[in-house]
Amino acid sequence: MYKQEIIDHIVVSLCEYDIPIQEVRSKIMLIMNEYTIQKSTTEIVVYDKSSNSSVLSKFFIHCKLKGLSDGTLRNYSASLKRWDRELSKPFSEMQADDIRLVLAKWKIKDRKSDVHILNEIRALSSLCTFMVNEGITIGNAMTKVEKPKCRKKKKKEFNDMEIEKIRFACRTNREKAIVEMLLSTGCRISELCHIKKTDIYDDNKIDIVGKGNKERTVYLNARAQMQLDLYLKERNDCNPYVFPRMISIGSDKWTDIKHKGIKPKDYIYWYTEADFVNDTLPMDKSGVEIMFRKMRERCGVEEIHPHKFRRTFATHAIKSGMPIMTVSRLLGHESLETTQIYLDISDEELERDHAKYVR
Repeated sequence: MYKQEIIDHIVVSLCEYDIPIQEVRSKIMLIMNEYTIQKSTTEIVVYDKSSNSSVLSKFFIHCKLKGLSDGTLRNYSASLKRWDRELSKPFSEMQADDIRLVLAKWKIKDRKSDVHILNEIRALSSLCTFMVNEGITIGNAMTKVEKPKCRKKKKKEFNDMEIEKIRFACRTNREKAIVEMLLSTGCRISELCHIKKTDIYDDNKIDIVGKGNKERTVYLNARAQMQLDLYLKERNDCNPYVFPRMISIGSDKWTDIKHKGIKPKDYIYWYTEADFVNDTLPMDKSGVEIMFRKMRERCGVEEIHPHKFRRTFATHAIKSGMPIMTVSRLLGHESLETTQIYLDISDEELERDHAKYVR
């Protein structure tokens, strides 16, 4: 249809030159027969979303086999669903300008932060690399997209006084064991929650599984060993995890148990008058965060979050003379650059070392 419209338009334009219309039409049709023409439109392109679903399905299978954590997969899934909605076209046909347009909308109209945008870019960049490697696309559109530069905020570790305040604010041996194990091992909170009793051996060694399903060994100092031993001696439940999930009396789970006529202390370990232990599940990240939020109110330390213990472990180890390579292995990092991000070197220390080494 579009081809005939073009031919008619050209014929009318050439009529003024006294060329026979039939001759003109025949020559134009002969030439146009070699081309396929489609009328341009400003309407949103309708596409088959199943194509994106298929690509995403293959991508997440790849990520799972690669060993990415469930948390990372959940973040990637949420982010790529947002990209799917915004792009309104197959990922395989995505161009750099399409990505820039979405990023501009998020930045200017939606007022998303640079950190948020970088997180969104991370998921799409991983998908683009996968599509190139699998032959789904020829080029990686993300390589042409400029990434925002975030202002790097200097993050602090706990100082000695804050650590003592936190220790003093602990009310139970369970809380004390969590604090001391985080300070002694530098492990991630997800790693701590999934430590089983059988993972501990020789009193001070723990085999844990970290990001990417990578195994490593962490170690307990004397204080952590003592607090862990005191805490485990209180336990009389069958939950395999060192820190099992706690259920509060009054919760929906408690109501279900009570309606069945089961007495909690018949098969679970009582922790306090208001809490008891789930018989199979480990403590989760939110449970630890709630514990530290309450602790912060008691001790007056402004910021108490699980990852700050990890930063404190790394910084204190380096200041005490531990080689950065050793610190990196204990933290489970693949590169020294990642470890260096965790280090908190004060301005006074930088000035002192500069005076010591620079002449």
